[in-house]
Order: sequence, then structure tokens, then C-alpha cells
Amino acid sequence: MGKKPATYADLEALPEHVVGEIVAGELYASPRPAMRHALA
Repeated sequence: MGKKPATYADLEALPEHVVGEIVAGELYASPRPAMRHALA
């Protein structure tokens, strides 16, 4: 029996510093990139 597809709840469970997306039922996650701010 295969594993269950990823859900929105799985995305919500990721730590704050991790960003993720679901593609074809698989959850892909990576570190959130640092925000760059520009001064005008």
C-alpha cells in the first residue's frame, strides 16, 4: 500500500522558516529564502 497524498494540513505543519508546495500529491519543502530590503 502506498503513502497518502500530501494535504494542505501538511503544508500548514511546516516550521515558519520552511516554505513548501504540493506537486502531484508530493510535498516539497525547502528553507525560506532571506528577505532582501532595498532603501530608496
